[in-house]
Amino acid sequence: MNDLRWSSKVQRVTVIRAGQNGALEPTLLYKKRDKKKKKQAQLLAPIERTGRRIVVAQRVFWDTLSSRHDRSNRKRSNGWVRDAVPNLAIAYGKGARRFTRGLI
Repeated sequence: MNDLRWSSKVQRVTVIRAGQNGALEPTLLYKKRDKKKKKQAQLLAPIERTGRRIVVAQRVFWDTLSSRHDRSNRKRSNGWVRDAVPNLAIAYGKGARRFTRGLI
């Protein structure tokens, strides 16, 4: 029974069976795990959020730059050199937009 997949909305599954003396006894088959509270000082939470935003924005920047670099190389010989400035500008804009999302 433990290998069944339950919906995320299922909290608990209990089966009621007759015991040895004939009385009904509940048997717990599944119970949803309780969420653990994150252990972090309140003063550090804004620093962590800012750090996470920076990391995500950098990931967007590098992913965009990498895909545009590859695309420029496929389009023409030494295309990455010709398109370096526009590719950097577009990647920087996407990263900056991701960083400032929700701040304004």
